[in-house]
Amino acid sequence: MADLETQMQEVIDREAIRNLPLQYCHCVWQKDLDGYANLFTEDGSFTIDNPDLPGAQGRDNLRKMIASGLDDIQPRPFIHNHVIELTGPDSATGTCYVEVHMLREGKKWEMRGWYNDEYAKVGGEWKFKSRSRERGLRGEPSMANSSLEPQLQEVLDREAIRTLPQRYCHCVWQKDLDGYAALFTEDGTFGTDDPSLPRGQGRQQLRSLIEGALNDLGPRPFIHNHVIELTGPDSATGTCYVEVHLLKEGKKWEMRGWYNDEYAKVGGEWKFKSLWPRERGLSRVLCQPQEDRRRHAQPGRHHGPTV
Repeated sequence: MADLETQMQEVIDREAIRNLPLQYCHCVWQKDLDGYANLFTEDGSFTIDNPDLPGAQGRDNLRKMIASGLDDIQPRPFIHNHVIELTGPDSATGTCYVEVHMLREGKKWEMRGWYNDEYAKVGGEWKFKSRSRERGLRGEPSMANSSLEPQLQEVLDREAIRTLPQRYCHCVWQKDLDGYAALFTEDGTFGTDDPSLPRGQGRQQLRSLIEGALNDLGPRPFIHNHVIELTGPDSATGTCYVEVHLLKEGKKWEMRGWYNDEYAKVGGEWKFKSLWPRERGLSRVLCQPQEDRRRHAQPGRHHGPTV
C-alpha cells in the first residue's frame, strides 16, 4: 500500500489533470487563444480522426488552429466523465467524453464522443502532451433548431441577465471602473429618487460617478433575490434586493432595499439600460463601531451587536 505522502501527491496530480479539460473548454468559450495554447506542452499536439480536418503541433500552430475553428464553427464544448490513469510521476493518460455544440453552414449542430489525452508534468505543472479527437464524435443537426429553441433562448437570456448584478457588485468591490461602465449600454443611466444624490448617463459619466462613490463611501454591495421579466427578445426588466455596507463621515453604515433595472441586448450581449435604486426602498442604518460598544458596555452584561 502506498504511503500517505504518495497517496496525497496522487490526489493533487489527479485534481490538477482534471482541471485541464475544464480550462480547455473555458478557453474555447472565451476565445482565449493564448490560454488555449498554453494548456499544451511546447511540442503538444491535437489530432482529429477525420483526415480532411487539420491537426496541429506546437503552441503557435495550436493557436492558429483554434482561431480558425472559432471563426468557422463557433464550438461550445461540454466535458463529462473524465477518466484518468497516472502512468508515472510526470505522465498520465485520460479519456474525456464530450458534447460540442456548433454552428456550421448556417445550421446548429451537436457532436458527441470522446477525446483520448496524454498529459505531462512540466516544471511542476500538468499540460496536454497530446489530445486526440476519436471516431466516436458524430455530428448531427441540433434539436435547438426545433420548437425547443425559444425555450432554450429564454433560459440563456435569463442566465446572462442574472450575471449582470453579480458582475456589477464584483466591479464595485474590485474598483474596476472600466468593467463597471461596460456593464451599461452606451446611453445607460444610473439614478435615484433623491435629488441631492448624483446621477449619470453614458459610460463616461457612469465611470466618474462610481469612482467618486468608491473614494467617498467605499461601498460593499451584496445582491439577493433577483427577479427577471423578459419583455421582448432584446429587452427585460428586473428587481434586485440589495445590502450595501459603506463608510460615511468616519462611521459604518448599512443600506438595504432594492434596485429596479432595465436591461437591453446589444450586439447579442445583455447590458443595463438603467439601474435605479428606489430611495423609499433603501433604509439606512448606522452601525455603532465595535470600540464604541466596548466603551459603553457595563461590566458583566452581554451586549449584542448594534445594527
